[in-house]
Amino acid sequence: METKQKIRKDFLRIRKQMQKEDVICKSQQICHAIINMNIWDNISSIFVYSPINNEVDLQVLVEWARSKNIRRVYRIAT
Repeated sequence: METKQKIRKDFLRIRKQMQKEDVICKSQQICHAIINMNIWDNISSIFVYSPINNEVDLQVLVEWARSKNIRRVYRIAT
């Protein structure tokens, strides 16, 4: 069985090899999947991270949340 550390290292390598256009496209797909979840009725705040090393960029989610009056959107610096 792979260790957690090895899995993280493997995924970091994969992410670093991704083209910027792919990162943008996949980030948007992930954001839309989150937006379409049935979880938003009583949400008043969300926490997101600032992406590094080709992590998912949640900016689409942030903009959507603000348009839906989720006023407390906290971006955590990594």
